[in-house]
Amino acid sequence: MTKPRLKFTVVIEQDERGWFAASVPESPGYHVEAEDLDELNCRLTDLIQLLLEIDDKAKYVWTDASLGFISFG
Repeated sequence: MTKPRLKFTVVIEQDERGWFAASVPESPGYHVEAEDLDELNCRLTDLIQLLLEIDDKAKYVWTDASLGFISFG
C-alpha cells in the first residue's frame, strides 16, 4: 500500500533585519526563522517532521520540502 503524501501551507515573511520567518497555519504556534531561504527550508523540513511525529501520523510519507513562492507587492 502506497503512503499518501501531504501538502502544507507555509507562510513566509521577511522582517526588518532581513531574516525570514515561516509558520504552518495547520499547526498554530509553531514557527521557524533563518537568515536565508535555504536554511529556512531545512528548518521547515525539521519542523514538519517533528509535527508529524507529535501527531503520530506515521502513515504519511515525507519527501524533501521545496519552496514555491507567491509574491505580493
